[in-house]
Amino acid sequence: MQPAPTNAPKSGTLRMVLLVAISALALGLLYHFSAIDFLRSGGATERLRSLGPKAPIAYVLLMGVLMTLWVPGTLIVLVGTAVFSPNEALLLNYVGSLTAALFGFVTARLVGGDAFQQIIARRAPTLVRFQRKLATEGFLTVFYLRLIPTPFNAISYLAGLSPVSATTYLAATALAILPGSFAFTTILGAGLEVLKTHSLQPLFAARPVAGVVVFIAAVLLPPRIKARYFPTMPDADAGSGGT
Repeated sequence: MQPAPTNAPKSGTLRMVLLVAISALALGLLYHFSAIDFLRSGGATERLRSLGPKAPIAYVLLMGVLMTLWVPGTLIVLVGTAVFSPNEALLLNYVGSLTAALFGFVTARLVGGDAFQQIIARRAPTLVRFQRKLATEGFLTVFYLRLIPTPFNAISYLAGLSPVSATTYLAATALAILPGSFAFTTILGAGLEVLKTHSLQPLFAARPVAGVVVFIAAVLLPPRIKARYFPTMPDADAGSGGT
């Protein structure tokens, strides 16, 4: 009797086709919304404002796509902070980060395979050691990884390749990115006001001061979580980048 043909080559081909399709869709969105111009210091604000009521939706979707493609989130947050009002920027940056987290998670879960494991191993090798923790302590592990300075998208891929449920992943992400979203948006907003007014006074307003306090608290929290729940784990590589 002839052995049954393996499905591995077919599965690998389908995953590659799916990866190409996702990449093509992402590139199409980038081209349609003129993403290069979107990120330029001069053209980004004009491009967004020209979209009128569609600007917030376009911004959130583009933030999700761009961060999934490893574009630094801080650069995108800076653009959004310059275009929208402080409260709008805070909300949109938060929702955009959640969208990016979802896009990366879904992409990794649908496509999977060794390609994403290699990306994570190359860009953030220490994160691989947390993969087993995601199976047993999913919420706390995602929460901890989102607080420490590690590549935002690497965590999305790592979680997507792990057994952690989507609801657990999104709940932990939504909670963990709150302090960072608030701190970055308020501090960057104050910095833009300093450049606009040529005065340091905006830095001492209530919101940016609160942003600094929240940022410091978020920096101090991860070591306590690690000491209690992950004592045998190495420190994440701070030099590998952040949001």
